[in-house]
Amino acid sequence: PSPFVRYLLFVATPICGLLWVFAREYREILGPGVHLFSLLFPALVAPLIGYAVGAAKENIPLLHKPVIGRVIGGLVMVACLASSWAVGSRRQQLVDTFAAVEGGITTSLGLATTETLFPDAVDPSAPERKALTIKLGPRFSDRLSGEQQRHYNVVWVIIDAIRADHVQSLGYDKATMPNFDKLASESLLFSRAYSQSSATVLSFPSMFTGSYPATLHWEMSNKRIQPVASSVTVAERFKKAGYTTGLILSEHTKKYFVGIQQGYDEVITLKLAKNTKQLWKERRSPIALSKAIEYIAEKAPGAKARSPFFLTVYFPDPHSPYKRHADVDSSNFATGPIGNYDTELAFSDRYLGQLITHLKDRPKVWDDTIFVVVADHGEEFGEHGGTRHARSCHIESVHVPLLIRIPGIAPKKLDAPVALIDVLPTLIECTGIARDGGMLHGHSLLIPALTDHAELDRPIFCSVVSQKGRIKFFRRSVRQKHFALLNNVGTGRETLFDMAQDPEEKTNLAASRQHADELKRLRALLRATRTGNLNHHKSYGKGGQSKTSP
Repeated sequence: PSPFVRYLLFVATPICGLLWVFAREYREILGPGVHLFSLLFPALVAPLIGYAVGAAKENIPLLHKPVIGRVIGGLVMVACLASSWAVGSRRQQLVDTFAAVEGGITTSLGLATTETLFPDAVDPSAPERKALTIKLGPRFSDRLSGEQQRHYNVVWVIIDAIRADHVQSLGYDKATMPNFDKLASESLLFSRAYSQSSATVLSFPSMFTGSYPATLHWEMSNKRIQPVASSVTVAERFKKAGYTTGLILSEHTKKYFVGIQQGYDEVITLKLAKNTKQLWKERRSPIALSKAIEYIAEKAPGAKARSPFFLTVYFPDPHSPYKRHADVDSSNFATGPIGNYDTELAFSDRYLGQLITHLKDRPKVWDDTIFVVVADHGEEFGEHGGTRHARSCHIESVHVPLLIRIPGIAPKKLDAPVALIDVLPTLIECTGIARDGGMLHGHSLLIPALTDHAELDRPIFCSVVSQKGRIKFFRRSVRQKHFALLNNVGTGRETLFDMAQDPEEKTNLAASRQHADELKRLRALLRATRTGNLNHHKSYGKGGQSKTSP
């Protein structure tokens, strides 16, 4: 072939191919502009490179020798193959380098060293690899008397995608959830509860294990990321303590989220006959209600339960697309997506109320039951450019309603910052089941409720990651005191907000010298608490260990 064709085949094309592979792998880091350029490069520029090298050959006598051309072509091919291998085998190291999320937990952070926050978290810059520690206080209140701590029944209701600022008892100007509000007046209500992810696939496992997503190990199963089987779930803990355990959830969730089903004796779906599926696909809350009533009736056919039961009920209806249900009075709600969303909340709340009424109509069962209501995450309506959920750790995606009604505990509204991973240790403390047997990062909600230790300095973390295929994004946040730091691990972009002065997170303070110390401290917390393999899920192996990470 001619020099043009030879150099097009053996020089230009391999180089362009390597650039394309590199840009595709790191498009989140390099940005969409560079990725688009890499796609156009082979088509537009490669012929020019081949022509230029061919022309140079005519003017450089040494290149006239065929052996020289073959050597150069071979070296280029070897270099491209070696570079491709290096890119693949060192992928995570490159991501960490590009992220520029500076580590370094030093004494200048002012963190007290009384309790290990994350035993596996280390300062990557410290030669002694010292564990990150911070004064947080005990994980349990230990304020319950022997009579107050017993094997209560537990009903844990999880409603999809509720923003705290769309609930009247938490400050909304519309009565979207009157039954929730009524129960809140009889319960411990938390005004500053934060989800550990804006994605159900991460939030559920986090709640069920009492651990932050970034500290867990994950594997790919049923086309979704799942916590590894060695993760100890809430159902496994209660089953070991002698409880019967049941989980009511949608067909989609049962099919794809297999990891959260560990430990449940019964997994009950909202499945109906095929000829009714279309009719009820946007009205699943009444089905969840009926399944829950059936379960409770079976486990407690008399005045009290035969043995204590642990039931988790999932109400999926608020999930998009939002339907403006004709049988819900939505005359006071706005038009458009937000009004439709509020209608979905009211629709789900109606059946939540009927479940509460059913239990209250059986006072001996109700008086022996802990009742929890929480949302797995919030919802976006363009506040920061996004819609729905599962892509951000901004306030609208993670600030959620949380209440827990515990027999014998006086109702109270609490403003201490809490996390959804706190539900599990609360249930452990109230029921007196074993506290060991699994990693816990949550703290009992009885600590702010019954003690003077409100843990106002406690950091609360969020993680959200692309759920399928290649790693397209990995975003995290930490909230401590009145500051929130959000970090895009792929691009390295950071945004810092003062939640007291800027509750909607509109003004980025990351470049402010005045807040440099806060930025450094929160950045270090984020860096040091990535102890799991969440951001490696493209290359999960058996047991959840990343093939590219230690």
